[in-house]
Amino acid sequence: YMQKYIFLIPLFLFACKKEDKTSRISARQQPSKIAIFSVDTLSGMQTLQYEINYFYNDSTEKFDSIIVGGIINRFDYSRLATENKILLNYTDSASGYNEIIFNPNFYTLNEYNEIPPSGSTATNLLQYDTYKRVTDFTYSNYPSAGNFSQTYSYNFDSTIIHTLRPYDGCETNDTITNSFYDMSTTLPYLLFTNINNNCGTFGLNILRALPMSNYSYKLPYKMVNNLFETSFSYTGDSNSRLAEAVVISRLRINNQIFQKLKIVVSY
Repeated sequence: YMQKYIFLIPLFLFACKKEDKTSRISARQQPSKIAIFSVDTLSGMQTLQYEINYFYNDSTEKFDSIIVGGIINRFDYSRLATENKILLNYTDSASGYNEIIFNPNFYTLNEYNEIPPSGSTATNLLQYDTYKRVTDFTYSNYPSAGNFSQTYSYNFDSTIIHTLRPYDGCETNDTITNSFYDMSTTLPYLLFTNINNNCGTFGLNILRALPMSNYSYKLPYKMVNNLFETSFSYTGDSNSRLAEAVVISRLRINNQIFQKLKIVVSY
């Protein structure tokens, strides 16, 4: 049993044995890079906002590191078998590092902790339903100005995300209408569902690069909250994988474009 989940969790972290270049590209469905661009709506000029780069080690069949927005996250698997934990940028317990904690039976990402050399740990906690869909996401740290909680509720074709930030009383609902397209379980769900949240709660960290579980979410078609209505359109590649997503947010008060983003996925 122990050997079973030790093998499966690295699979959840995108690991896939390389047999040859062609079979790996066509079968693994794992991005090597995701680039997010802002797009000028008048000129069409694209400006790179940040990249997510994935580095896979063929000899160990695991990822060595993931770079998010220029920040390197080096993976240390030494505690995976004993504590269901992957350390990021770990040198010793006195130095700052981060950690990812899994539920080995449920194959979900339960906790992401940012542990500084001194001071308070920033904790990201996630909970799931029986389908392995995220139901609760909380962030806590001290001082508490950035703390927030989100609850996810699911209907047949939609998802409602309720966000509450106690520090300033910010509270909002984002209603997502899902598309017909399945999101690959190797794509980061939070990257696609944190577009123009009114409370601006979710920052740029490795949670934007990791899948939450092996549940196959639907890609969003439309997202609406008090201020914005956001539409999503998708382009696939020759292997039926997501290649591009164009995300346009409009102000609901006058239908003016507030932001246009382009997400480019490379394999």
